Amino acid sequence: MTAATSPPHAFFIEPAFTGLSTTFRTGAPHALAEGAVIQRVSALHYAIRRPNVLALQKGRAQVPSVSTRIAVLRRLLLAEGDERAGETAMWFAKAAEGALPLIIDVGSADVMAALLKLKEEVERKRGTRMRLVFSGAAEAHLLANEIGRCMS
Repeated sequence: MTAATSPPHAFFIEPAFTGLSTTFRTGAPHALAEGAVIQRVSALHYAIRRPNVLALQKGRAQVPSVSTRIAVLRRLLLAEGDERAGETAMWFAKAAEGALPLIIDVGSADVMAALLKLKEEVERKRGTRMRLVFSGAAEAHLLANEIGRCMS
C-alpha cells in the first residue's frame, strides 16, 4: 500500500493560510472508495515568503509583509479556538496544542529564527508542545543547531 499527503498549493497568489492537507491511498480508484482517505486532515499549512515581485508588478492589491504574516500567525496561535471563534481559529488552536502539525512554507533563516521564538512563546503561554515543520527552508542549514534544540 502506498500513501501520499496532498498539501494545498497556491502558486500564483499570495495567501498566508494555504489550507489543510489530506493523506490518501494512491492506489484507490477515487476518494469515495473504501479506505481511500487515510486521514482527512493531516496538517495545517501556512506560508511566510517575501512578496512575489511579479504579482506586485501586475498591480494586485498590497501583499502583507513578512512581519505582518508572523504577527497574524502569533495572534491565531494564541487565540482561543472554540466554536464561536470559527473554524479557522479552531484549526490554529489544534496546531498550537500540538494536536495537528503546523507546516510553514519558509525560506529565510531570519524568518525561521522568528518562528522558532514564536513557537517557544506559544508553548510557554499555552503550556503545550507544538509540532512545527518548515517546508522549503532553503536556509535551514544556517539554523540547524537551533532547529534541532527547539524541535526535540
